[in-house]
Amino acid sequence: MPFVTANVRVNGRPLRRAFVEHVGPFGVGSLGWSLTDDQGSFMFDAGPFANRVDVRVHCQNSVLRVLDGGLAVPIPVSQVFNVDDGASISIAGQQDHFRILNDSLTIYRTVWRHFRPYNRTSRRDFPLGRRSSLRETFANSRRIELSYPDQFPSQLAFVEPSGLNNSGFPLVHIKNRTVDGRLFGEADAIAQQHDASLLPHELGHVFHFSTLAASTRVSIEGQYIAFILSNLANPTHAITRQTTPFVAFIEAVGIFSERFFFFSRQVEPSLTGVALRRAFFQDELGQQRLSTVFVDGYVNVGTRDNSGRITPALRGDDREGAVYGAIYLDFASRVGLREAVGLVLDSNATNFDEFRRHVQGRGNNTWRTAIDAVSSTWGM
Repeated sequence: MPFVTANVRVNGRPLRRAFVEHVGPFGVGSLGWSLTDDQGSFMFDAGPFANRVDVRVHCQNSVLRVLDGGLAVPIPVSQVFNVDDGASISIAGQQDHFRILNDSLTIYRTVWRHFRPYNRTSRRDFPLGRRSSLRETFANSRRIELSYPDQFPSQLAFVEPSGLNNSGFPLVHIKNRTVDGRLFGEADAIAQQHDASLLPHELGHVFHFSTLAASTRVSIEGQYIAFILSNLANPTHAITRQTTPFVAFIEAVGIFSERFFFFSRQVEPSLTGVALRRAFFQDELGQQRLSTVFVDGYVNVGTRDNSGRITPALRGDDREGAVYGAIYLDFASRVGLREAVGLVLDSNATNFDEFRRHVQGRGNNTWRTAIDAVSSTWGM
């Protein structure tokens, strides 16, 4: 039987790990499923009398599903193509949605696959796990979703901890690229140029929220949305901003995700594994080379002198930058970044005090000593 092999590209790049469905004429019916590889390729059996296939390329990959948020009721994005063997599909319509999809996979692989539970064999490229078949995995309502361009009254992007239509997992709200240039690193009404920092930051919340107990996601949904709505006039998070212990703890995860992503991609792209993770917190407390690559500006949260003593630039469990420095730099330098982040994701905590109690209860004296020292240093 003849097989048709083709590949999918968006913005000149392979569309990786995306679901492709073999469909009947005009997109009717479902005849089979494939997942593109890292070159964007897929293959289907064309049947005994054909050398072309109709396929539906879904804006859903192994990490998340993208919805068309420009509609009154957001719906999943997909496109139908009729392809020959050896063809190359170029996504044109709704290109931004597919670019977001691709970038999300890059961020997940660059940052979150380092850390448990996402580094486990049962997760890897599927952060919420996978079912026994691609069809079942695709159709599973237990998924992460992203709505673009979002119509929520907030001026800026945010993540709902518990969505309504995806089994209570996170739903990301992303504004149009013309409103927030941080989506792809472009100009907007605020500045002539931005870093492409929006997705690395917001997906930090996604992968944090996804590890929380379902009841915790539901309970913090109201708190987080209330914070967004009460700050419509001043929606921007800032590393130096005083908020609440809850908001500061949540936002510190986003700060870490964003900074680790850029450090990995732009400062030390040749490093991997332990060497990369160690270099990250050493540099953030030392040379701070991220300050040389950030367009939107860089805020120092603390430094370490030659004797090893850390001097925070910010203190308090209600300041985003202080919580970031305490956990992802200071605590990480004492127990290792993989362990520090893993403990955050294990903890089900929503503020620093809850996190500290979790660490103290784990029965590891090294961790207990470290978290107590960190708490004292950073005024937590």
